[in-house]
Amino acid sequence: MSERRELSSGEEGRRPARRWPAPRHRGHLRGELLRGRLGDSALALVTWQFHTVNGDQLARVSVEPANHPVHERKGDQQIFWHRTPTSTIAVSDPQEQDRIIARRWPA
Repeated sequence: MSERRELSSGEEGRRPARRWPAPRHRGHLRGELLRGRLGDSALALVTWQFHTVNGDQLARVSVEPANHPVHERKGDQQIFWHRTPTSTIAVSDPQEQDRIIARRWPA
């Protein structure tokens, strides 16, 4: 569920696409955004580092794999995200969710 983007050679001068909150807002990120959308058990899986590049704040968000399925709550929706080797995708088909869950977390 995290967007992970490394700065590569030559990108240092570019402005980030999104401004991230300063480190003093970490409590807001953890409390309102993560806890409200992912739940308490997923909080320990998320870490971030803040960097300043050319005066802009950048955040590197890392998410460790969970030992159980985690669904994002967004309003009345529950979204199941599946991490693939090259991306993270939302899986809406319940049968496909069941197959992924059974393969990733066997009973």
